Amino acid sequence: MSVSATGRTTAVSRRTPNQRWILVWLALGAGLAVLLLFDSISTYFFVSRAIVIDRVKRDLTRTSAQVEHKMQTQHPRTAAEIKALLTSIEEEHEHLLWLDLRWPDGSLAVETNEHPNVTFGPDVASKLRDHLEITTVAQTKAGEAVVGLFMIHARAGPHAMMPMPMGSMPPPGEDLAHQMAHEPFPILQVAMSMSAMNAEFWPIRRNLIIDCSAALALLAVSLLAVLRLRSYVRAKELEQQLQLARQVQQSLLLSGTSTSRHVQVAAECIPAWHVGGDFYDSFRAQGEDFALVLGDVSGKGVPAALLAGLIHGAVRSSNWTASAQQHEQACRRLNELLLERASGERYATMFWGYYDPASRCLRYINAGHCPPLLLHQGSNGVEARRLEEGGTVVGLLAEARYRQASVAIEPGDTLVAYSDGIAEANNPREEEFGEQRLLEVIRLNWSGSVEELRSKVLASVREFAEGTPAADDLTLLIARFEWTAAEAGHQATESQLTAT
Repeated sequence: MSVSATGRTTAVSRRTPNQRWILVWLALGAGLAVLLLFDSISTYFFVSRAIVIDRVKRDLTRTSAQVEHKMQTQHPRTAAEIKALLTSIEEEHEHLLWLDLRWPDGSLAVETNEHPNVTFGPDVASKLRDHLEITTVAQTKAGEAVVGLFMIHARAGPHAMMPMPMGSMPPPGEDLAHQMAHEPFPILQVAMSMSAMNAEFWPIRRNLIIDCSAALALLAVSLLAVLRLRSYVRAKELEQQLQLARQVQQSLLLSGTSTSRHVQVAAECIPAWHVGGDFYDSFRAQGEDFALVLGDVSGKGVPAALLAGLIHGAVRSSNWTASAQQHEQACRRLNELLLERASGERYATMFWGYYDPASRCLRYINAGHCPPLLLHQGSNGVEARRLEEGGTVVGLLAEARYRQASVAIEPGDTLVAYSDGIAEANNPREEEFGEQRLLEVIRLNWSGSVEELRSKVLASVREFAEGTPAADDLTLLIARFEWTAAEAGHQATESQLTAT
């Protein structure tokens, strides 16, 4: 008991660091997801804003060039004409908020729309002389806008390139065109909305959506993994326990081959899951009798395996080979036991019998199981007889009655008992392996040993299935009766010992 506790403690201590490392990695994944989400959003706003401002600046430059071109080609002379020219340009561009002309001293010459005063900072005049970009972002009623200042060459010709000194005022009474001819170049102020430009940047938003979706998915997976970690660890522990249960179940069955003086047996059980509800057994009973058992509990998995273990233990512990009455009574008691323990929810099919060398008979009860085949080498080849007598399944009907049957055995006769998992094995075309194919395999390999017959049958089932997963456990038991040869050899050995 202390060794088991120590082993369990060691196993737990080994699992704990692994769980901690898993939690650490999941926490790092969640942190990375949050970082990716924050970086994606901040990058989107920074990049989109920079692209929008750059785009608007280019549009402002084109608008100022358009104004300058029209001023030089249309030659507006009055303030009204210039305002009409600027208004027409403003109407051509839906994103324009206002256009106005100012003198170098900042006084207003022409204004298309009322707008808030915008501050551009110091050294505006020197920047204009050096043809430097003068833009700023201002808050307006329409949202954020980019406002720019541009020096306009209002008149074409060589004299337009010779502005008057900065700060001089136009003589009073002259029209605006005449003033602009003598005044330093007027300054155009252009304002364009940024919010209207945002709609044109869908590719950037698409990348934002993809990045945010990936970050949120990573975060959700990390959080879900943390929440489900305990269940996952528990599932792995159950899987290990199932593997151990399978090893225990296989160890309770025969090694695959057993031999007595009168019977040679080869058997195998292949569960469809970790553990199965099929079982088989062969053992020496009273005197020279040799017992053969094969059962199939309804369902698969752990519940079926537990019930199979219960039946297996009951079969081993009862004295059912003493007589036909004992055999029938044991079958009734087993039926009552399953009704009591399984409440009629699960039942089992069974073929169990024993070979009596003295009478050269196989006495059996088939409780609703697939009829085993008793094969005999006759004059017309290998003949088969189905062993069907006995009664219904055990664990289903409270008033079920069972009767032992008997069949004569000749030297070399072979019993083939199998579960429905073999007969009902499907291929991709949904065809069943069936009893006839089983008989064909036995007849083709009749001269082989019981081990060879077992291997050939299971190989044929796998080949027939063509990779289709087994829907039920595959269990096969083959017994060959050779009592005459064994008895002759035994008697000869006894005579030699007597002579010696």
